[in-house]
Amino acid sequence: MRAATLVWIGATELLRIDSALVAGAKYPDDGCSAEVYTNADPLPYVELELLGPLASLAVGESIERVSTYTLGRRTEKDPATEIKRLLAVSTDSPLPTARDPR
Repeated sequence: MRAATLVWIGATELLRIDSALVAGAKYPDDGCSAEVYTNADPLPYVELELLGPLASLAVGESIERVSTYTLGRRTEKDPATEIKRLLAVSTDSPLPTARDPR
């Protein structure tokens, strides 16, 4: 899958992960920049990964990649409405979150 943004909507929380695509770059796993793994049983989980482009490095060289994680509380009952709200949020300004009840 080719994506710069992944979204997960849970029962009470939501997550958005952003990482810019590099134009013309080659990505691993047949050109995938995003991978999603799920498991329902025996331990349920969802794993979201945004991958960087392939690069050849010489000894001592390094690269870095920035991913922005936006975590918030659900405010909408309808998941589709929640996703639209989440995708409308700029990654420069965090989501409004519910007050901590403590």
